[in-house]
Amino acid sequence: SILENIDTFNPLWMMSNSGARAKKTHICQIAGVRGLMIDPFGRLIEDLPVKSNFQEGLNVLEYFVSTHGARKGLADVALRTADAGYLTRRLVDVAQDVIIREQDCGTEEGILVTHMYETEFYCPHCGMEDNYRLGQCQECGKPLPDNIDKHIMEGLGERIAGRTAADNVVDPETGEVLAPAGEMISREDAEAIEVAGVRAVRIFSPMTCELKQGVCAKCYGHDLAYHRPVDVGTAVGIIAAQSIGEPGTQLTMRTFHTGGIAAVYLTGVAEVKRKKQEALQSLHEDIDRGLISLEATGGERERTKAIQDMLKVLETPVSGLLRVVELFEARKPKGQAITASVDGVVAAVETKGLRRLIIHARHPIEDHKAIRGERLAEDIVRGKVKKVVAQAGEKLTEKVLKRLRTAGVKEVVIEKSHLVPHRGALYVREGQHVRAGDRLTAGPLDPQRVLQLKGVRGVQEYLIREIQAVYRVQGVSINDKHIEVIVRQMLRKRKISDHGDTDFLEGQVVDRFEFEDENARVMELSGQLASAEWILLGITEASLATESFLSAASFQRTTRVLAEAAVAGKKDPLLGLKENVIIGRLIPAGSGMPSHRDRDIAYSEQALAALELLAPREAAAHVGPTPAELFREAEAALQAQLPSALTLGAVLEGGDDDDEDLDDEEAALAAEALGDEEETEAAEEE
Repeated sequence: SILENIDTFNPLWMMSNSGARAKKTHICQIAGVRGLMIDPFGRLIEDLPVKSNFQEGLNVLEYFVSTHGARKGLADVALRTADAGYLTRRLVDVAQDVIIREQDCGTEEGILVTHMYETEFYCPHCGMEDNYRLGQCQECGKPLPDNIDKHIMEGLGERIAGRTAADNVVDPETGEVLAPAGEMISREDAEAIEVAGVRAVRIFSPMTCELKQGVCAKCYGHDLAYHRPVDVGTAVGIIAAQSIGEPGTQLTMRTFHTGGIAAVYLTGVAEVKRKKQEALQSLHEDIDRGLISLEATGGERERTKAIQDMLKVLETPVSGLLRVVELFEARKPKGQAITASVDGVVAAVETKGLRRLIIHARHPIEDHKAIRGERLAEDIVRGKVKKVVAQAGEKLTEKVLKRLRTAGVKEVVIEKSHLVPHRGALYVREGQHVRAGDRLTAGPLDPQRVLQLKGVRGVQEYLIREIQAVYRVQGVSINDKHIEVIVRQMLRKRKISDHGDTDFLEGQVVDRFEFEDENARVMELSGQLASAEWILLGITEASLATESFLSAASFQRTTRVLAEAAVAGKKDPLLGLKENVIIGRLIPAGSGMPSHRDRDIAYSEQALAALELLAPREAAAHVGPTPAELFREAEAALQAQLPSALTLGAVLEGGDDDDEDLDDEEAALAAEALGDEEETEAAEEE
């Protein structure tokens, strides 16, 4: 109401709407009331609310109550700005060799982009997760709920603006092509696509770019600084790292901006540690007697549930900058959700004692690796007399599988049991269809588990959505392509599971492009191809696993990196920025790109023609041959003596790197020609 009743040129209104980390809560502190404050431990001081505001002024008691939050905010800034700086350094190190090296890599593969929602959604009709890509459930075909658009975190138009379309984007009603394949999608086109009701667009992405070094301009899209296609030579890796790291400093300083007012979100280490200590203290206060003291009443089930609720705080998931670091380092999160390990139907939820969730999954009997050791969910009956071939609950050993094959059984239903703690609500119900990787309880997911169950595209989507969610809560907007550049670097390695006829060893970790090249070589020889699993590395591990040992050694664990490089006899290809800076070479970005440097400089035909036109006017001031004739004579004489086709213009500009060793005669000839040209220029000026 304050902002509604003041002029738009009022300083308060302008500050709150500037976007410079200003929020309406700050205006409330100036003109309303400050409210409840927190003590040095982060607990609410409930009996002393600050009723004054900054305009009226605080009394002595209110001032001293406020100092707790002010001190905590300043200490937080001083201590944890270093964390944001360290994150930026790691991001720069992992992406410093990602440079735009070509216009088009030639890939046809892209990623399907939709509205980004705050979390996964479940179809209210069939229970399947995340099926609203095209406006309806892919499982049962029913339309999405009306209220789902309230939970959009980042709209489709915002996500595809400045990207290259991989397919024609067509209006679903008129059939008009809104954006042709291979063309950049402008901001106006993106708005038109969203207004037309298009739910999904396939675009090119740095994550699917097939360049072995760096990325191509087509997959990257617009340069966000100039709103035009990105130039070859742009260091997009450094830009991505700083675009993610700099707002990380703002996540750090959130406590400072609110000034110690009790907030909703857990933003840092101190808060989580304090909660842990309180929980541990209450759990172990009777440690001398060997008892755990809990105020739990009722029967066994109620007491078990109370204990689980107390233990829940020990696994409080972190947020803010710590959550961003946790995701980029691909760590196992605290308080992670229980996920389904197979595709199937929820058969039962047992609540006696330990809570257990049972999923029935159908598997073909040929898939013996997946079902060996599992238990049957139902009796298998065959023959006219209905003979039981295998009973429910029986373990599928090799002997049982052989018996089933003999009886002509094609598929079996196995029973998969998941222990679900009492803390945290269940996301599923009996009879609901689930897919491998779907959440069964609340909480964050382990990225390694997501990769295992949902594949590369699944973990890419998860990382982008979760990182965006942290920044969006703080009101910070980061373009998806910056996160995509970092995620590309995290997924560069493959682990060999079957070497086939290649030169790899089983268990060896290799670069994904090296793996593809070796398989292509073996395919030409009609050999057996190798197979490999994807590996998700955290940004620190990915930095140390780079091809350049100079870059890795200048980052962390220098002794280990150099020792391993020496033992392996490694060669540094000098493709990134850091390694070239270290040895004093020009960096391979911008005008330092090889395509800019590998050029001979000479006079063009137009320049020679211009000199011919000036010749009559110069004849009055200069007796003798014209400058153009002098130039041609000197160049002809020089060409006769030089072994390679080096032009005089190139000599005058410093020559080619490969032909620097001119002998004395050649140097003298070049100097003479240069002297004649300088005399001519002096005559022209006179």
